[in-house]
Amino acid sequence: MHMIDFQPTLMAIAGLDPDDDIPEGKKPLDGENVLPVLKGKFRERAKPVFMEWVGNRAMIDGDWKISYAKEIGHWELFNLSRDRTELNDLSAVYPERLQQMAVQWKNWAEKTGIGSVKKKKNKEKQ
Repeated sequence: MHMIDFQPTLMAIAGLDPDDDIPEGKKPLDGENVLPVLKGKFRERAKPVFMEWVGNRAMIDGDWKISYAKEIGHWELFNLSRDRTELNDLSAVYPERLQQMAVQWKNWAEKTGIGSVKKKKNKEKQ
């Protein structure tokens, strides 16, 4: 569960459909309704979780996570089911997975208008 799941879950509690009851012209919610999990049922996440905070980036998709720290300057890949503390970067072992996830993150950032991506594009235009 991630904080982006609060709104769809609260909408479901209120009897609204988080997929259909979004006002016209508004972007769909990234989060998922996790009410079944709160009721004790197991549920696999259907969509990846994307994150960005002051230029640091991450994406979790199932057991896999990519992470980009500004201080490091490149993406790292982790298998969270085997390495919960993110100590073993697997980007050299699974470069295709890393690339696929990095492209997904970039597409999400462009779609949602993430600040660090916008700033980088503006610098490239100058």
